Amino acid sequence: MSGWRKKSLDYNPLLYEFVNDDGITIRVRKGTKGNLNTDILVTITDSRINDLEEKNIKHIYWAVDVLMKKEHNKELMNQFLRVFVNSWNSLDTFKSNNKDDIEKWIQDHLNNIDLSEYEQLNSYGFLSIKALHQILMLLSGNEKSAREDAFMFKTIITRISENDADIYDVIAWADNNQADIKWSNKR
Repeated sequence: MSGWRKKSLDYNPLLYEFVNDDGITIRVRKGTKGNLNTDILVTITDSRINDLEEKNIKHIYWAVDVLMKKEHNKELMNQFLRVFVNSWNSLDTFKSNNKDDIEKWIQDHLNNIDLSEYEQLNSYGFLSIKALHQILMLLSGNEKSAREDAFMFKTIITRISENDADIYDVIAWADNNQADIKWSNKR
């Protein structure tokens, strides 16, 4: 599959696993780059298409899913993204990437939003709104834990929700090619 980094994940200890009703399993593994005390790796397995190979989630993956959902229901997806951006500022960093700290962080941060009003977005894109929310929260926590002055993730989501970027900008940002997001452009 294009866009997936294929490598053995055997050396990345499993910290937490979500088995969602929609057939998507999200795993949180100990990371191997950045701050080795807090870095995590988010992976996915999809039983809906008989693809049981565990793959790294890249930012481009969720960004394309968000754009697909937004194409079909712009107002509702923008509302979801605005709620997410509002919660981003108060999101705690990971204390560490040990199993107990990650489990506590997940319990504290992934059950704080009622997603039922967004479930109609499940008909579009690849990820359910629940899986998308879990991935966005985990990747945000990871980014904020890596750098105190992190802004990229929030900026991308804000710009998508404000229609302040075209699809090429969003894909470049999500693919970590920062495009024109500079410190002076952060929001």
